[in-house]
Amino acid sequence: RGHKMIIADYSAIEGVVLAWVSKDKTTLDLFRQGKDFYESNAISMGLYDGDRGPLKSVDPDLRQRVKVMSLGAQYRMGGQRLGDLVDDLELGKELVRLFRELNPAVVSLWSRLETRILEDSEGGKWRMPLPSGRSIRYENIHTKEGKYGEEIWCQTSKDRSVRPINGGLLVENLVQGIARDVLADALLKQDGNPLWSLLWTIHDEIVFESEAQVAETASAEIKKLMEEPPSWASDLPLRVEPEITNKFKK
Repeated sequence: RGHKMIIADYSAIEGVVLAWVSKDKTTLDLFRQGKDFYESNAISMGLYDGDRGPLKSVDPDLRQRVKVMSLGAQYRMGGQRLGDLVDDLELGKELVRLFRELNPAVVSLWSRLETRILEDSEGGKWRMPLPSGRSIRYENIHTKEGKYGEEIWCQTSKDRSVRPINGGLLVENLVQGIARDVLADALLKQDGNPLWSLLWTIHDEIVFESEAQVAETASAEIKKLMEEPPSWASDLPLRVEPEITNKFKK
């Protein structure tokens, strides 16, 4: 009673981070101008001209396809698995083909990270550096012959089992590691502010509690702080739309 929840999450953070890492200037500039990220991505790939209005309204099916590509194909997901997501094998294969054809910088990043984990590793160990100064550790790195040729294998940190890894998974680790550090930076900026209390985080979302009478002011300040990029990623565009509510809805 007398309090509100403020739920704030980053818009398309993984897609934005990948566009930043792969230097996709067109997508980032359109996103900075206020366009929806998946519309920005569609325009960048030449799938939409942007002149007919918001893609979400003009062609929601195309936006959904671009979103599926962004969340799956960007991490080297194959056509069959992507087809399972969209319940259409042929569509899945076509989305994978289209993504790889129209995003050569991402495909190149897959290859570069595969090269680095092999060439830069010492004693079967490698630390992937992150812009924040942290790193992601890989151990027991080696190669073995697989179904489609030579595969890279390494030890996971969860259960210490050895599993194959490829450029798509390395990019996924890189992107999610950076996104985690963006969230951590935002948490440090928010801590101790008298306008709110930090309750919890879920993925790219931070949940706050504020007195109802200052909730609007708190929401505006939260948005400002969360959209301020970390010092180590000063040109990373971030977008947050906080929601003021009486209860957590997810």
